[in-house]
Amino acid sequence: MLAWAYALMGTSAQAQGTGTLRFLVDPGNNYSFVLDGKYRMQEREMKLLEGPHTFTFWAPTRMMVDTVLRVLPDRTTDVLLRLPYSPEFVAYQNELAQVKKEQWVGRVLPSVVTLGTGIWAAISFVNYKDAHEQLQADEDLYNSSASPNQIERLKSTDLPAHQEDFKQARTTFAISGGLFVASAAFTTWSIIKASRKPMPTFEDKEKVKFDGLVWVPDRRGGTWAMGLTIPIR
Repeated sequence: MLAWAYALMGTSAQAQGTGTLRFLVDPGNNYSFVLDGKYRMQEREMKLLEGPHTFTFWAPTRMMVDTVLRVLPDRTTDVLLRLPYSPEFVAYQNELAQVKKEQWVGRVLPSVVTLGTGIWAAISFVNYKDAHEQLQADEDLYNSSASPNQIERLKSTDLPAHQEDFKQARTTFAISGGLFVASAAFTTWSIIKASRKPMPTFEDKEKVKFDGLVWVPDRRGGTWAMGLTIPIR
């Protein structure tokens, strides 16, 4: 890095002083910048000739920020900079949140309804079974009883009341069972539909702009590099 910096300064370094820029950038670990429209770099601190230098900062999902920084001789200057999120990333995040919300609605709510109708159907079945057993017990007692008073009470009061309870329990069980089957079928369809909904993809257009055609320094001197972003789903 020092060798490259001195090569950048060239012979004018003897006539000009140098200073240091220390970058404190949000995000702090994966940003890049282009220096003076030529050199693409990833540094947290660098020494440059005194005077103004142009910088273009960028990080994944963030917007490019162009700025001019003045290097002061024999001084270290802290550069505080926050890169805003790009409009494309904000739109992607909103679309992703909407899709996840729709998936939640398509999966969770029908499942809750199915669970509720299933519990209702189970309770209705228990009530139907109890009512049937009670009616069967009344009929057995009516056929086996030798007491005229008991037979009369069963005939006039108990049997009609328990027959009505049995009819209501049977109707409730039929309704709740039908609703459970229908809601289970709808839940299955809704979950399949939600799982097949395509997820949004993010295309970092700012990266395409930033990659451009820039000089990337390396140990052998440097290379010209062209960047291309291809979304992978």
